[in-house]
Amino acid sequence: EPVAEPEPAAEPEPVPEPTAEPEPTAEPEPVPEPIAEPVPEPVPEPVPEPVPEPVPEPVPEPVPEPVPEPEIKEPPSDPFEGIKTDDIEDFAELFDVPSPSSDKEAFEMVKKIRKWIADGRPK
Repeated sequence: EPVAEPEPAAEPEPVPEPTAEPEPTAEPEPVPEPIAEPVPEPVPEPVPEPVPEPVPEPVPEPVPEPVPEPEIKEPPSDPFEGIKTDDIEDFAELFDVPSPSSDKEAFEMVKKIRKWIADGRPK
């Protein structure tokens, strides 16, 4: 019986030989890596396209437009907006004021009418 035991000890010697086989299989793995690199390259290309859009250019243009508006302080469409027609007619009759012939006269008249209304519409 003790003679049979040394025989299996010789069997593990051929086992280390197959361990060298997985080494060459690791070499082809880095080959697909460079193939994946050119794929992400076209992705950043569409990103710079929306960047050159001239969207920020029109922003400074409307800045000078509102500058003259605060000088008038009234909407140019209707300076009498917010004032009742009866108040305008009563003011014109009481103070014998003709209808304004220009925007400037209309704005001056509006200021007087608003003050007259604020004072309680004195006669």
